[in-house]
Amino acid sequence: MDAWLRRRLAPASDLAPGDVRMLLDPQEWAQIELLRGTPAEPLTAALLQRLLGPGDAFIDVGAHVGWLSLIAARAVGPSGAVLAIDPQPYNCDKILSNAAANGFTQIVAVACAVGEAPGLVRLASQPQSDRSRLTLAEPTGVNDTAQSFLAFVRTVPELMEAAGLARAKALKIDVEGFEPQVLRGAAPVLAQIENIVFEALPENPRAYDEAAALLTARGFELVTVEGRPLEPAAAPERNVWARRS
Repeated sequence: MDAWLRRRLAPASDLAPGDVRMLLDPQEWAQIELLRGTPAEPLTAALLQRLLGPGDAFIDVGAHVGWLSLIAARAVGPSGAVLAIDPQPYNCDKILSNAAANGFTQIVAVACAVGEAPGLVRLASQPQSDRSRLTLAEPTGVNDTAQSFLAFVRTVPELMEAAGLARAKALKIDVEGFEPQVLRGAAPVLAQIENIVFEALPENPRAYDEAAALLTARGFELVTVEGRPLEPAAAPERNVWARRS
């Protein structure tokens, strides 16, 4: 009886865009969009599908519940590697559940924040309706709840070393204005990363300017996620593609 009841009560997975299965929460706006088949970043997902191939490595900083990580995992296959990084405990649990729903063992969920130097930070939890905009840039923003948690901060080089990655085909950074700090922390390994997709918020041009200056100085060309000339304030999906020039 217990086994039957567990099967009856087990949540069913949904087929999300990109032909990946996800256990989606209808209380959160970003997951509602996936349920509707209208994800926020289809162009970014298409770019990752073009860039990644079997055996490649992908690093997803600010992975939310893992949709782009799942798209990447399908592209890199069982011989590849995906690091899906998020400080929000709820999101990491979802990443693991969604990876299991697809039988993906190449996804490693990493429960931490990413920054310029190792440390420890206190973060406010987020409401059930929006767990996608947690940031170290403004840890006391409008999405806060009364509950909080402590999260370790790690750098991209630390995480690559821990995962045994010498190189990465692509790095995605979506940390709501904290992108320059992540990139400064990643500086020692930028030569080993071929493509970087980072968020450019129109309301935070300084963060974009800092990230752009760092990447162009390291030999990256900045274009839209469609590979077109870039106007940062109007970047499609608010994402910028830094590719080797």
